[in-house]
Amino acid sequence: MLHGTTIDIEGYEYRADILAHIREMIDAMISKHNKVFVVRLDVRFPSIYEIPLDKNPITEFYRRLMVFYKYHKIDAIYFSAREQNASHHPHYHCFILLDGNKVENGWGVQQKAAEIWQALVGEGNASCVHLCETFEGRSGIMLRRPAQQYASDPLSEQSIQFDATKQVILNWLAYLAKTYTKGNSPPNAKEFHGSRL
Repeated sequence: MLHGTTIDIEGYEYRADILAHIREMIDAMISKHNKVFVVRLDVRFPSIYEIPLDKNPITEFYRRLMVFYKYHKIDAIYFSAREQNASHHPHYHCFILLDGNKVENGWGVQQKAAEIWQALVGEGNASCVHLCETFEGRSGIMLRRPAQQYASDPLSEQSIQFDATKQVILNWLAYLAKTYTKGNSPPNAKEFHGSRL
């Protein structure tokens, strides 16, 4: 049910603006590529790390990660949601949408992300970047657009599979839109941000 800016789904509240942005990003990528690979990561700061007041390294983390994929001619976009409850530091849930013709495994994405994060916050902190496995225990989800001859037929097997997979992805990524642990950001911190479409 829609309640202002939140949606209540089975007793949990989700931010409608974040859910809409997630859907928009998926639609934008699948319109460009016949296959899109979706990877979800959690990024945390080391407990003893002091975040600089002038510049949060998370911004540089995403910039470097996107530059890496651009350099390797892999189309990629990201979305990140900031959360903080009782801990000293915020943490970030993010997803990356990649050209599925070039990337089919989330472990390599996690490895590169951990390498970049360690360069920013200090060696020995690879475990601060966690790959979130899917509901089935996979490293990501591949979304395949139906072939053109089947795209307009909602009853074709490819269209049915596409719609079902897209819904699984939306359900998996909805975690980033949950209202719990949001709303306590400092005035200059964005609660969510991502690649420009």
